[in-house]
Amino acid sequence: MPNQNRPKKNEVTLVVAETLQKAMACHQAGDLANAEHGYRAILSTQPDSVDALHYLGLLEAQRERYVEALSLFDQALDIKPQSVDALVNRGNVLSALGRPRDALASYERALALDRDSAMAHFNRGNIFRELNCYEEALASYDMALAIMPENVAVLFNRSDVLQRLMRYEEALASYDRCLIFAPEIPGAMYNRGVILQQLGKHEQALASYDKALELEPNDADALNNRGNALFDLHRFDQALASYERALAVKPDFAEALNNRGNTLRELNRPEEALASCNQALAIKPGFAEAHNNLGNVLQNLGRLDEAIASFRRALALEPAFAEAHNNLGNVLRNQGRLAEAVASYRRAVELMPTSVDANINLSVALHHLVPPWHVPMMNDTRRNEAYVEALAAAVTEETTVLEIGTGSGLLAMIAARLGARQVVTCEAVSLIAATARDIVAANGWESSVSVISKMSKDVVIGVDLHQRANLLVSEILSSELLGEGVLASIEDAKRRLLEPNAKIIPATGSVVFVLLGGEAIKKNMMVDEVLGFNLSGFNAIASRKRYIHRHDLDIGLLTDTTEAFVFDFVRRDYFPAERKTLRIPITVSGCCYGVAQWIRLRLDDNVTFENHPSTKTPASSWQTCFYRFPTPIHVHPGQTAIVCAAHNRSAVWFFWEGLEG
Repeated sequence: MPNQNRPKKNEVTLVVAETLQKAMACHQAGDLANAEHGYRAILSTQPDSVDALHYLGLLEAQRERYVEALSLFDQALDIKPQSVDALVNRGNVLSALGRPRDALASYERALALDRDSAMAHFNRGNIFRELNCYEEALASYDMALAIMPENVAVLFNRSDVLQRLMRYEEALASYDRCLIFAPEIPGAMYNRGVILQQLGKHEQALASYDKALELEPNDADALNNRGNALFDLHRFDQALASYERALAVKPDFAEALNNRGNTLRELNRPEEALASCNQALAIKPGFAEAHNNLGNVLQNLGRLDEAIASFRRALALEPAFAEAHNNLGNVLRNQGRLAEAVASYRRAVELMPTSVDANINLSVALHHLVPPWHVPMMNDTRRNEAYVEALAAAVTEETTVLEIGTGSGLLAMIAARLGARQVVTCEAVSLIAATARDIVAANGWESSVSVISKMSKDVVIGVDLHQRANLLVSEILSSELLGEGVLASIEDAKRRLLEPNAKIIPATGSVVFVLLGGEAIKKNMMVDEVLGFNLSGFNAIASRKRYIHRHDLDIGLLTDTTEAFVFDFVRRDYFPAERKTLRIPITVSGCCYGVAQWIRLRLDDNVTFENHPSTKTPASSWQTCFYRFPTPIHVHPGQTAIVCAAHNRSAVWFFWEGLEG
């Protein structure tokens, strides 16, 4: 007989519903034990209760028992595959288990069933954010907001994603919208300050941090960033106080210790700065920014080798740290290691193309390492034509060419194109040598031209040159002829690197000059009365030797051209220092202010080049050099100027000795 005490089906359903309601009420009240008891009681009599499985899964997730929760959600979905809530919560558990791709698939299944599931869109956005897929995350958050436009969590995370995308103005607007609905969220106010700092709006950033700190006074991060805003405003004492407050809250806060050290350096308290940076690194040894700041402090203390080591440690930790590359360049430049400095500055500019500091530093270092006269020299048509003519007359298929001073490699490539057997060109500056090597290769002459990064005195026969050269080409000639060590280089080359009867281009070099006058030159060389004031005292501290890089000035030539010195590179093997007194007839009346000097090169018997000041040229590395006499001298035809010309093998000078007649 059937059991007469068995409850009817509708009575069972009612009991289950009542039990579920009681369990859910306990769950909402935080009474998880009784909630679990209720859910399990239902499942003991009705194991296919989707609701009980689902809510018990939520409870297990609350307890961070994610594996058990996942099993319960899967059971619920086996019974009811179209349960959007179960799919969303299953995704949440998979995310907590570190399975973001599986979580994403679960959210996608939920959205396939219900495109209006705001939580599926929101949580899908969170997974995309976790996977650094910020554009996709933003799209998901926007879909969630279309359904629940005032949801603070969605607005906050959307703002965060915009911030990560560096769309700062949009992120700021999004945080502001978030704060309309929840003005008491310190995180939104804090992040707003971070964005304002990124936008360079330091006063507004400071105000945001202050509001965040009103809501959460002991927020060490906000105190630290408040210090950063004050630092950027150059309010260093206040910044220091803010960092101290952050450290009072969180004594092991490496970032605040590092920022404190940086601020102490700005306050010219380097020893305290050093201690603060070292404290930061003791807590966080892999902190690249602290190594960088420590390097700056060590540089200020004059401990340059230690500073370099600190910058290199920063870069080992963070190779794309542009500021550290720039700072390393500064120390290397201070040590005279210009090629290394240029490499550091170049990397800084690659990483930070709009950095004013890095671009200026690179330009200054290149100016010293690769003087700016190189480019106009390459573009000097008259000079180039003269060298081509001389090389064409000298080069045969039996010619072994040694060039001293590679520059761009132009003359070496010309010699190769003319058919020389071997062309070896040496360059003392490694950066120029490397660049010339690239230029030679780009022009297809790498098999004919060897670029050696050495001074000529270090070139070795049998290593760099197969044999002694029978043609020497040199352009290490300054505007005074002697300024680049040309005499010592040619003497050494003739002794070690050239055949006895080798040809030399140029064959001779002369230092030539005239006495000069003219109002235009005077205004560029000296000063006397200006607007009724006597400024002549300034002449005592103005250099008496200078180049005037202008071709629009009328130079008053008061004498004919005189050769002060002639250097015969072919016939002579040694060139001692010289001093000679020259008597120069005056040919034009005027006030003589000094000497205009230039160079004359006899490249061979048929080719001569000189940069006479009356010759106007759009580009030339060799400039007219002006030597001002201590006082102007009035001269006229019939008189003879007595001038002493002297050189010390590396530079020339002229002295006024008197006037005859």
